[in-house]
Amino acid sequence: MNRISLSIIVLFVIVIALNFNSWFADEKPLSTKQTEEVWRPNYQAKAMRSTLYNENGDINHQVFAEQMEHYQLLGFTLFQQPQYTIFSGEEKSPWKISASEGTLYDDNRLHLEKNVVIMSMDKNGFIQTINTEFVEIDLTAKTLASDQIVTIKGSEFAIQGNGFTANLDKRTFELLNHVKSTFSSSIVN
Repeated sequence: MNRISLSIIVLFVIVIALNFNSWFADEKPLSTKQTEEVWRPNYQAKAMRSTLYNENGDINHQVFAEQMEHYQLLGFTLFQQPQYTIFSGEEKSPWKISASEGTLYDDNRLHLEKNVVIMSMDKNGFIQTINTEFVEIDLTAKTLASDQIVTIKGSEFAIQGNGFTANLDKRTFELLNHVKSTFSSSIVN
């Protein structure tokens, strides 16, 4: 046996010796009880209503939901039929956002899904309603984003597109991919 073969065998034995414990260590899977605890809500509420205030004592947003379940270990809260009212400044009218389902994450991101309707409470505002199937809302920055089909309606127009972004404080809206626009004095919200 030459030196190269002997060196390879010695290296092989060292690798096996160093990794022997990790290959044959007992890995204990989570017990079914621990797994079930993660999926059990910490608390639930029906007909939940909540008002959150900013550091100045002004209303930041209000929440209503038919049903709510909070999962602390998973870091989110589930809502059925959520309705959020987001206030954006003292002089600006709030926005009311409703959906069939919602998920609020610990970092103040809100995902709303199915039949999402974003409605301006300012009857004279340029944009009156936005309809889509999904929207992500950053409740801290008061921004919205979606990559789904969207319909934006005003008093005399309707615009359809794929995806949009919005900043409710600045009242800016950007359609990501325009599909169709309709202008008429008889557009109904």
